[in-house]
Amino acid sequence: IFFILLDAFLVCIDSLLERYLLALNPVDLSTPSCVLVTNSVGLIPVALLLLGPCSDEWSELEIDSSGMIWGLLTLPLGVAMAFVGISLRRVVSATAAVVVANVDKVVVLLYGVLFMGDGLDTWKGVGCAFALAGGAWHAVARRSAPDEGPSTEPMVQFQATRTSESAVVVGNTL
Repeated sequence: IFFILLDAFLVCIDSLLERYLLALNPVDLSTPSCVLVTNSVGLIPVALLLLGPCSDEWSELEIDSSGMIWGLLTLPLGVAMAFVGISLRRVVSATAAVVVANVDKVVVLLYGVLFMGDGLDTWKGVGCAFALAGGAWHAVARRSAPDEGPSTEPMVQFQATRTSESAVVVGNTL
């Protein structure tokens, strides 16, 4: 339960930070630069896991020609998904991005079941049902809500004025 709650908390923080840095107060980086930074930073925990608690996984690694071909074929699709993800985060709310990510996970899981022979047990089915129900609930709620669009205005706005040669007064303008 602790790790589930920790994951939910970290996903919320991540989504809010991405929304803030990509749309509300955008960083001065192009989309390819954002993709490079995101994937480079994502390599850090993976490397730590593979060098630490998951180091036994290296002994089970077998690379044959078909695995290498599939790996190389998935690279352009992974890059395309990263570009779409960054572009999506720039135009939708943090909540909508999380809903899209959850529905995307269901699609990937169902693809594995239907085409790759993966198993679908009760818990995976319940998780899929929750993710799809949450996506539908979000869509209905957004459809019935007034369309105000995401706010790009700061909640508090400050204005600096110079009163003399050396003093600056900062005041709340709202």
